[in-house]
Amino acid sequence: MAKRFYHRRNQYEVADELEQLARALRQMGWDEIGGKLLRCEETGRVIGRTKWIPRAPWWAERPFWFNEQQCAGVVHKMLRGRSLTQLERRVLAYLIEVAGIDPPKQNSDAPEASWEDSCVA
Repeated sequence: MAKRFYHRRNQYEVADELEQLARALRQMGWDEIGGKLLRCEETGRVIGRTKWIPRAPWWAERPFWFNEQQCAGVVHKMLRGRSLTQLERRVLAYLIEVAGIDPPKQNSDAPEASWEDSCVA
């Protein structure tokens, strides 16, 4: 498990946070992929194109262009304790934010905690 990622957390908090993250991972992607031709069944004429419909609203608004497999790969990489690039840390921080997981608590005299800083570097 990524000890550096979950520093100063007990096992119950970690289990709950992993379940929240798993829920966010299941919401990634598209219910309908846009741009596919729609044809009239009778005439075969093109009548339009399909629309991009995300499984969750946050997916369409994500600030990066990783697909579902790439995002899942970042989470798996973190769980294995591997180093993440700066972009991967931003992706992970965004996924954790949409999952509703609070950043790690720090001492009161320490600077404000952020997920991007606490992710495996």
